[in-house]
Amino acid sequence: MASQSSGGDPAGGCHGLWMVETQASSWMSHRQKRSAPGCVSSPSLLRNVNGSACEVRLLRKKGFTLARWRMRIRRYTQNSFCKVCKMHLKRVNENHSVDQSKIRILHIFAELKPSGGEAMVLSAASLWQKEAEIHLLSTGSSVGEYAEVLEKAGYRIHHIAFAKRLSFFISVGRLLREGKFDIVHLHTERASPIFAATTRLYLGYSILLLRTVHHIFRFRGFLRWRKFVERQVMRRILRVTLISNSPSGQRNEWNRYRVRNPLIPNWYDSDKYVVPTESQRQEARRILDLPDDLCVFISLGGNWSYKNYGMIVEALGKIDDSLRVLYIQVGPQGEGAPLETISRALGVQDRIRCAGVVENPLPYLHAADVYLMPSSEEGFGVAAVEAMAAGVPAVLSNVEALSDFRDRVAGILYVEPNPSAIASAMVSMCGLSNDQRRSLGRRQAEAVRENYGLSNGPMKYAELYRTGEFRST
Repeated sequence: MASQSSGGDPAGGCHGLWMVETQASSWMSHRQKRSAPGCVSSPSLLRNVNGSACEVRLLRKKGFTLARWRMRIRRYTQNSFCKVCKMHLKRVNENHSVDQSKIRILHIFAELKPSGGEAMVLSAASLWQKEAEIHLLSTGSSVGEYAEVLEKAGYRIHHIAFAKRLSFFISVGRLLREGKFDIVHLHTERASPIFAATTRLYLGYSILLLRTVHHIFRFRGFLRWRKFVERQVMRRILRVTLISNSPSGQRNEWNRYRVRNPLIPNWYDSDKYVVPTESQRQEARRILDLPDDLCVFISLGGNWSYKNYGMIVEALGKIDDSLRVLYIQVGPQGEGAPLETISRALGVQDRIRCAGVVENPLPYLHAADVYLMPSSEEGFGVAAVEAMAAGVPAVLSNVEALSDFRDRVAGILYVEPNPSAIASAMVSMCGLSNDQRRSLGRRQAEAVRENYGLSNGPMKYAELYRTGEFRST
């Protein structure tokens, strides 16, 4: 998927490269000292970035052309890297006129999927877009199934398929240069130091460069030492602000790679995910054709291997037939419908319902009694937070990141990620009355709203975007 968007300067962009200041006290201060007398106005740029092919109208200026760029690449192979960078950054540091209305931010992702990082960006759209123009770059083999949802939320989507070729990073560099971005925010582990180096090469050292570590990476052996070096280079040389999204992730980054990342917890859309009224709950169950005496379990998210949804299906086969239960999986099931295949093999196909990708999961959460997340690992667990915010009590696996909720949200039932433990937890939750589950869900909803609502993480990032400095609270 590709999208077309204007270059961001309604009056016409200025030719050439540019530099900005990021140590500003407000959004607008990023735009000060940017006008360049003598710039020749031109029509707004249109970008069409699709797959590995990137066709971008180059900003042209006397002294900088594609031929000169190629010449500099050849010079790089013959001379020192520092000499080439120094000459290139001299041009980067020139000031040029840009759109004065909003700060421009580029978020770099892999494939755009309905997972933690993308969900965060989606839920913060209404807050951030008041004072910023935000672009998302997908570097997956395809743009991703979540791209359309993010585009509807007001984000501008770009797609350049990742490749281990110089041409890929040149294409990314062109997008960076023409986008006139004030802030670049990385969300990928793959090639993150090269993205950072490309950003510095094309935009210089005066823009704010961030990287959020969304997962707990437990690299071992040689790869661990390589990642250690990469993080040190990013932090010390490329001046990237590394951020962790959970206490477990923060500890892992220090223990394995010796980087002390500030903590900004993930969040959910606290305006959207709220506890339903009893009438809303009954209406949701009526629409989904769920009887009142049925204990409904639910999971949100794709059927990726570490999610262990197959274990939930196996657990259904361990529950006595006298107990009326139903498991609903909301999200992509995967090629070949593996969950339904397992359920037929175990004879529990009448106890499972795969809803697939839905535009709005709220009716399913309103109809559910218990949320299940028996993952082997998680970077944070945004889907679990959304479910608890909707008043659905949670059963989570006792692993890093998910166990971080223990200190902030009371009443979560933790299990080991195996079919027997999951089945035991399901029976235990079914043994509670509806009133007991509702009461437990309301208490968890209050706790997650206080700790992970829109008034927390998004505002901390907004402050970081404004000032370029992290302030612990």
